[in-house]
Amino acid sequence: MLNHYTRGAGHPRLVNILAKVYSKQLQHEIHPMTNVLTSIGAFDALYTTFQALVNPGDEVIIMEPYYEPYKEICRLAGAKVVYVPLAPKEKDSNSDGWVYDFEQLQTAFSLNTKAIIVNNPMNPLGKVFTKDELQPIADLCVKYNVLCVADEVYEYFIYGGRKHYRMATFPGMFERTLTIGSAGKTFNATGWKVGWAIGPENLISPLQEFHHNTIRTNPTPLQEAVAVGFETEFERLDRADCYFTTMSQEMEEKRDQLAGYLREAGLRPIIPSGGCFVIADISSLERGDDTKSPGHSTRMESIGNGYSKWTQQ
Repeated sequence: MLNHYTRGAGHPRLVNILAKVYSKQLQHEIHPMTNVLTSIGAFDALYTTFQALVNPGDEVIIMEPYYEPYKEICRLAGAKVVYVPLAPKEKDSNSDGWVYDFEQLQTAFSLNTKAIIVNNPMNPLGKVFTKDELQPIADLCVKYNVLCVADEVYEYFIYGGRKHYRMATFPGMFERTLTIGSAGKTFNATGWKVGWAIGPENLISPLQEFHHNTIRTNPTPLQEAVAVGFETEFERLDRADCYFTTMSQEMEEKRDQLAGYLREAGLRPIIPSGGCFVIADISSLERGDDTKSPGHSTRMESIGNGYSKWTQQ
């Protein structure tokens, strides 16, 4: 029956195993039918979240540098974006050195704030937030009753023995957090376009309703295949032989190799602590007109999918 429509809010086999995986990861019992929505990739989950829960005039906090479609998703929902920048420590060559200013973060929150997007690890910077960096965000979300959209699609791309702390696990945060995930990232199969949102029933229910009246349902065979992948790895989560562990190790090796190539080319890479992008500072290079180009950066994507795309910012 895999060639026919499946359940609109998520293929039963997939939502069942996602509930098991995230019950462990989020330290909270996840019900497959009421706490999970599957989507056409994580992007669909993000779009559905903003269309279902964010109203025109609401303020949404985005931390910079950010995944550019966040701004467009906010615009389509009629939301006003409030930016909080992460600034690098002087001459810091690791994404760990990019930090937000607490006073700026605190000022960004107000009674008009509806949501904050916390992308961890960050795209494109590769920043992996520490527990001490996430706790103040959680405290402000609780204080102002703000929705946290936790875009954690790179959750298994963590390097150097760092730990991934999930927003939904902080005190008072499960009930106000939507955790976004992606099979395209998790299984290195971006063309499959299978994603999901995990959260409390009162937040997931509006997403399910919006999704039902727009997308209706997602491809059955792809959800079945992703379910098999999670079932296979579930029993060995956090073990050395788990695919997510070995994939992270392989990606870390590719990261280091790419960073070496960038240095040889005269660039200064910002070494990511997670994710699958490398940002490089090109200010030391001369342009064709013999002028410097301070303030510009070049990004090579991706270190894991076998191709490169350069963009100058």
